Amino acid sequence: MADQPSSSGSSGSVPSTGKPASGSSDKIARPETMIGEFKLLRRLGRGGMSDVYLAEQTSLQRNVAVKVLKRELLKDPNSIQRFKTEATAVAGLNHPNIVQVYTIGEWKGLHYMVQEYVPGQNIREYVSKRGTPDFLLAVHIMRQIATALHQASISGIVHRDIKPENILFNQKGEVKVADFGLAKLLQKETDNRLTEAGMTMGTPLYMSPEQIRGHDVDHRSDLYSFGVTSYHILAGEAPFKGKEPLAIAMGHLNEKAVPLEHLRPDLPILLCKVIEKLMQKNKEDRYQTAAAVLKDLKRLADEENRGEEAVPLTTGEMEAIDEESEVGESWSGSFLDQPFASQLPWMLIAATLLGAVAFGMGLYSHSSDPLVQKLEASSGD
Repeated sequence: MADQPSSSGSSGSVPSTGKPASGSSDKIARPETMIGEFKLLRRLGRGGMSDVYLAEQTSLQRNVAVKVLKRELLKDPNSIQRFKTEATAVAGLNHPNIVQVYTIGEWKGLHYMVQEYVPGQNIREYVSKRGTPDFLLAVHIMRQIATALHQASISGIVHRDIKPENILFNQKGEVKVADFGLAKLLQKETDNRLTEAGMTMGTPLYMSPEQIRGHDVDHRSDLYSFGVTSYHILAGEAPFKGKEPLAIAMGHLNEKAVPLEHLRPDLPILLCKVIEKLMQKNKEDRYQTAAAVLKDLKRLADEENRGEEAVPLTTGEMEAIDEESEVGESWSGSFLDQPFASQLPWMLIAATLLGAVAFGMGLYSHSSDPLVQKLEASSGD
């Protein structure tokens, strides 16, 4: 679960009810409470593991977001380690599209993390209040998410909880990926792993099939969640819904989403195909790198703006695309290298057949995770 606030002026995505929960770290966060040099001003939101506050860093006279681990988790070594893992993961990701971590510490037995404060709202709120974005704004948002995921990937980090609530959008139109609380450091596993095989972590609405099954995941799992998040941004809702997590999980495993072009006929068909490729059940059939996604999104934006000034690349995008060119298309999964004229007829034919395609996928996990066991039982009915 995300540990970020959803109110305007945020560093993430957890809604605030205004009532402190039992055992909440909110008890130590009355107005003007100090944690070291940080003066807590108000609570921004709460999550399953921590509460997040707007604070003033008195030494630098700037606003920051302070995340405080809940009191009831202070005796759980795994919770403390996961809290520290988030800080470790993000501290090495100095990137304009990733919420920055400034420091981490302990104060009177409480563990806290100080982050960049992002005034604005998350993407779920934005879509809910303003409606689904047009093509150019959607691509603008997607390009920034892809750039952040590229940075995480080359740093050996899998986010594992990409969703609209964890995508922040400030007043300048800048997108920042937040909440690395479930992050997995691919190159820094220890004997006492926090993410053993068989443990399902993440948010079911946006979780990859392999993540649902409790299998080991890599950066391609984040790309799937990125695709589902992009679908939500453009359709106004997630592709798979249900009253219970099990029903949602079954959708990710066995069902095909309603084609985005059916819901948004105003969008270029190729953008819908980019998102469809991100959402492939088999990770080998998806884009293999975030840089490949970025490359195709740039081409789509330029095609839409044909005859006008090309959409400029940011420094991060240029670096990602340069690295992607060195990798080669056979690995990247980019499919827009052929001229648009030769691509489009085949895309249109494929679009007419989407409704007739039946996608079946067997459940074969032997995981000990309760959700996976329920899925296996359901598949045998």
